[in-house]
Amino acid sequence: MKKALFTLGIATLTLCTVSFAQTTQYAVANDDINGTNMVSVFASTAGGPMAETDTATGGSGLGGGYFANNRLAIENNGKCLFASNASSETISAFVLGAGFALVPAVGSPFPTGGSGAFYGVGLAVTPQNNALFATLDSQFEIAIFKIGAGCTLTANGTVPENDYVGPMAVTQDGKVLVVSGPNNSYIDAWTIGAGPTLTPLGAAVQLNSGVSNCSVGCYPTGLDTSKVINGNTQVVAGNATLSGPYYITVSLNETTGLSQSSANTFLVGNTTLANIESPWFGSAAHDDLGTGWIYLCAAGFGTGYPAGFAVNQVTSGAISSTATSSLVNSSAFYASNCQSTSHQSHQRKEFVFQSGVNSSLQNTMYLYSVSTAGAVTQVQSKSNSAAQGNTFVLTLSVWPGRHGTN
Repeated sequence: MKKALFTLGIATLTLCTVSFAQTTQYAVANDDINGTNMVSVFASTAGGPMAETDTATGGSGLGGGYFANNRLAIENNGKCLFASNASSETISAFVLGAGFALVPAVGSPFPTGGSGAFYGVGLAVTPQNNALFATLDSQFEIAIFKIGAGCTLTANGTVPENDYVGPMAVTQDGKVLVVSGPNNSYIDAWTIGAGPTLTPLGAAVQLNSGVSNCSVGCYPTGLDTSKVINGNTQVVAGNATLSGPYYITVSLNETTGLSQSSANTFLVGNTTLANIESPWFGSAAHDDLGTGWIYLCAAGFGTGYPAGFAVNQVTSGAISSTATSSLVNSSAFYASNCQSTSHQSHQRKEFVFQSGVNSSLQNTMYLYSVSTAGAVTQVQSKSNSAAQGNTFVLTLSVWPGRHGTN
């Protein structure tokens, strides 16, 4: 899908995980309103009921964009939050205070330096919390920002791309940025340097999945990377074809780049889901052991194309293409990406969040638990009161984030 939904705003929802300790976790949504944009914070304690607080970003959202393009980023130290406003071409920066209160940074919102009016301005932050990257898709560029004291942003140039660039991901160790070019079906990689800077890393990988039933924009969609072991990691990409639940994998070496010969497309077995836009490695598979779960998040596409997510086993970095379990959200016409709780051993259950919107444009946040055997149970749901009737909440992130990145 070249764009997720064109007529009404795609809200970027950042949904927080639930800790097993009795501490409060936070979910943050960039509502991407075409007008006075809002950031909505949801607070939950150990999977309990959520309270919502809304804060104006000082900018205007796009009112539409790409399913898998996350327009909000949170530092993994929990100090800064960034939300993009594509219509006003700005990035709002907030200092995170007590109780996850959002305090605007001095000078916020900051200009992006260009337009992200096609897919929306996607954001990615390094795990070192010193650099923020933003997609300026309408001009085929990635903007580079240095994160300063008090969450301020200083522009540090741009690098050229070859497409309306969409989703991005930073490797677990913060050394490489990988970028999705859905229209031209490629993934490329950039070495992240001091400054910060971006330097091309090897050649782009051209994908030819052979299963697409749309002309452009089917793949790659959302990206994630597995645990880095001896400078090597696996990049997993969504594939938005409606032909079936497919995903794509490519090997990445942090010295030589992406491997064209390693690119493969897989059909997910044991699920009826459609339009898998966004993969997400659980905490154990991403941070700790290279073994755990990967969540393959399906946006769906209305009647006949179910939304939800599949739970697939990862063993020493190898992904099983057969789902251990699968959650179909029959209440959602479309659904967002999904992400799981952080800092949990693979021997304990995880919580997963995914937002969905029905045919009446009522947006709902869903919370699920995933057992150690991979069984999925819905824990609760809550209406997003700031995003009803005029927008679609279709992208999310979690806080607390994983060890390496968020």
